[in-house]
Amino acid sequence: MLLSELPRSGIQRLPINSDAAAIAATARARAAWAAAFGGVRGDLWAESAFTYATLLSPGPAPDAGPSTIANHARTVI
Repeated sequence: MLLSELPRSGIQRLPINSDAAAIAATARARAAWAAAFGGVRGDLWAESAFTYATLLSPGPAPDAGPSTIANHARTVI
């Protein structure tokens, strides 16, 4: 359980604007790995979900189309 702290994303709350959402998206892989490794730790799963906040902000997503990101989020979270 403690090993899941190493790659932890550090995203503590839902990003509230598109710039914060874009920054959170850069931590997506780390957050997903920490959540999968931590298993039952809800805080890690929440941090992983927060990295998908680009779906909530208006405008184009910086890394892929919204449907691609949403499909990936469904499989990870």
